[in-house]
Order: sequence, then structure tokens, then C-alpha cells
Amino acid sequence: MKHPLLPGAIFALSLAILYVACTPEPEYTRVIPNQAPETYISGAPLDSANAFHRYHVYWVGLDADGEVVEYGVAVGDSNVVPEFSDYRRTTKTDTIIEFVANNEVVLSHSIWVFAVDNEGERDQTPDRKFFNAVDYNRPVPQIASAQKTVSGETGVLAVNDTLPSEDSSVRFTWTATDPDLGGTIRSYRIKLSIENNFTEIPADSTGVTYSGLPSGNYEFLVEAVDNAGAESLDPARHPWVVNFEPDTRILRMVVAGQEVPLLGQGPWSTCGWPPEVPTIRDSSRATFIYEGNDQDGTVTDFSYRIFRTDITRCAVLRGPFSNWITATAVSLPPPRPGSDDTTLTFFTSNDYEVLIRSRDNEVKPDGTPQGVKFRVNFPPTLRESALFPGPGAVIDSSATAVNDSLDIRFAADDTETPPSQMSYRVVLDGRYGIVTGQVAADSLLYERWRFPSPGQHALLYTVSDPGRRGDTLLVNFTVVP
Repeated sequence: MKHPLLPGAIFALSLAILYVACTPEPEYTRVIPNQAPETYISGAPLDSANAFHRYHVYWVGLDADGEVVEYGVAVGDSNVVPEFSDYRRTTKTDTIIEFVANNEVVLSHSIWVFAVDNEGERDQTPDRKFFNAVDYNRPVPQIASAQKTVSGETGVLAVNDTLPSEDSSVRFTWTATDPDLGGTIRSYRIKLSIENNFTEIPADSTGVTYSGLPSGNYEFLVEAVDNAGAESLDPARHPWVVNFEPDTRILRMVVAGQEVPLLGQGPWSTCGWPPEVPTIRDSSRATFIYEGNDQDGTVTDFSYRIFRTDITRCAVLRGPFSNWITATAVSLPPPRPGSDDTTLTFFTSNDYEVLIRSRDNEVKPDGTPQGVKFRVNFPPTLRESALFPGPGAVIDSSATAVNDSLDIRFAADDTETPPSQMSYRVVLDGRYGIVTGQVAADSLLYERWRFPSPGQHALLYTVSDPGRRGDTLLVNFTVVP
């Protein structure tokens, strides 16, 4: 007997086997990783090229499986890869960068950019541009105004103007221009010439006042620095002086109790002094009386200096200024070193100039000291009336024999030297002759070997004293047959 549920059970089992046999195996899911974005810099200078210091740089990022949401940007002063912390994040795709330019220390620059996608993945190979920044025009500073205030009164401070050191001040204002497109002034640098270094100040500071400056020569200097860091090539300058120089005057020159007229003074060339320059006797001493005046202070002391010109070589020996003395008169020349005895020192035969300068209570000396020029040793003078042959003489040679000679006579006067101590020379037609005979008070005898032939002749008379001062006279005469 069949079980009543058996046919149904067999049919259900068959359906279950058939379902299992027809169901496919399950598939496994394949995961694709996120791709990093790519970065490209555009609108930037060519690699290693020169570029204007103010540059508009563009960049773009591409992501094959998503989108770029931000960028990392780094700017450096070398071609070294920056650290990750050096990048700043931005969503912008461009920026204007002002680089430092025209600077010996910092000139080369680089810009690095990487893109970041929507899953936070960044470009591991940032794009880079490396170039030199240049500033085509440097800033040009100029002093806009220079003012002085003296005892409460304000006026223009002229170039090389002089101010008293007490109750005076100066004020300067300045400006600068930068011809570059978009160029601006970033800062200024100022200093006085007595300072070692410039002081950098902001661009909105354009004025300074100085007061209480001690005696001296000053110059105010200002430089400009533009937004590229380029410095002006030359500073603007304004010189002036604090404390007026004292003024010195030589009042008198006294020799052997007699006052010497101070004539013929001037800026004469060496050995080119005019006859008016005074002459004193050889081996003399001279006393100089002088005074000083200072319009913004007092004169405290004086100093002297002696220039000696060798009259044979026209060479000037420039002695140093002496120590400062308070006296308003001095007897010169000074004693020998290590001695106080002035009786053994004299001015000897040469040309001299004595300079005397004063100094004020702020230790400022007279920069243009007054001088007195004078000669020492009166020169001998040829006595024209005693010369034979004299100027224009006509000599008859008809009575002369073959071996006769021409006797030449001459005389010279000297207030300090007798004729016997002077030296003479005669040159006839460029040839030297022989001086014979004793030196008399008024003449010498000069013997020529042969009487001059008929015609024109030239005779040069020369005399000099022991101090090497002398006189010369050229005479033309005629010999007729």
C-alpha cells in the first residue's frame, strides 16, 4: 500500500534538485584604486629664463576619475624641492606674485603647484617653474625739501650752507619714483655721512629733523627700495656745514724793528712772484702779528706753517703746521728741535710763505689760512752804465792787430754783498771766455782770446751772490772794420 504523501514528496525533492542545478555561481566584486590628479602651470616664465619681478601665474589640475578641489602652492628662492609644510592650500587657479629682484643675494626663484582631488589624493609630482626675477627700472629717490632753523627763524638750507652749532636744526623731506609697471616704494633708507650704516624706515616716513649737531661737515643721504626689493643705484644727497670757520688775518710783519709792507700778495706760481713781493735781508728773523675772528664762537689759539722755495730748483718744501699757541704774535723761524734759543735760526736766501690759521672753541680751524709771501736776500744788480761793451755799442776794429783781444768791463751792485764775494760770468756769442784780473769795487776785466770779427755780436753778462740770487743782462753790439 502506497503511503499517501509519497508522490508529493518525491515531486518537491525533484524541484529542489532542479533549482540547485540551474542557479549560477556568485561573482566576486573588483575594486579600482583612485587615480592621483595631474598639475600643469601655465602663464609662467620659461624655465631658467629672466622674467619681470611681478608676474601673474596660472595653473590647472586634471583628474581622470574625479575632480580637483584644491591646490598646494609653494614659492622658493632656489630650485630645491620645498617641504610639504611650505605649501599653502588654495582653491584659486592663479595669483600675482612679487618676487625679489636685482638683488645679489636673492635673484633666482621657483614656483611649485600640486592638485588635490575630491578623495584627498594629491599629485606626487608637482609642476615647477624656475626663473630669474628682474626689475627693469630701479627706484629714484630725491630730496623734496631742505630747511634750516636758526634762532627760531626758518629758511631754505642751500647746498653747502653753513649753520651755527648752537640753536640750529635742519629738516629734510624726500620722495621716490619707480618707473616700472605696478612699481611702488616699499621703504626708504636714510643716514648722515657721519653714520656707518643706513637706517631702513617705512615708505610712509618721508621726513626727518636733526638738531644739536656738533661742529663738522655733514651730508644727508636717502635711498629707496621698491616692491621688488630693488635698491636705488645712487642715494640723493644734500651737504651742509655746522659751525662757521674762524677767519684769520695777518696784520703786520716786522723785521729788525722795521715794518715790512705786505705788498704783491697773490696766488702766484712757484718762482713766478712779481717784483712787488717784499724782500728782507739774508739771515733775518721776522715777527708776525695776527688776529682771528669767529662769527658763531670764539677764537682760542693759532698755528703757523712755513713754505720754503729753493730758488735754484723752484722746489717747494712744505713744512707742517706747528703746535697750537695762544699768542697773537710769533717770531720766526722757530728754534731748532730740542732748543729754545731763537738767536741761531734765520731765514736764509730763498722764497718763503708763512701761513697762519686760527681755531675756534669747537676745535674747528680756519680752512683757508692767510699767508704772507716774501723773499730773503736782496739780489745784485748789473750796473748798465759801467758795462763795456754796453747795449748798442759800436766798436771800431780798424786799429787792432791780429792777436789783439777785447777787454770787457762790467760792474754790479749788491746791498748785502761786496763785489769780491760775488760770482761773474760773461758769454760772448755763446762761448765762454776767461776772467782775469783782481775783482775791484766797480769792475772786472774779462779777456777774450781773439778780437771779435766785424758784424753783430751778443754778450751775456751774469752776476750772482753767495745766496744764489743774481742778475742777467743780454747786450747786442756791433764790430765795424
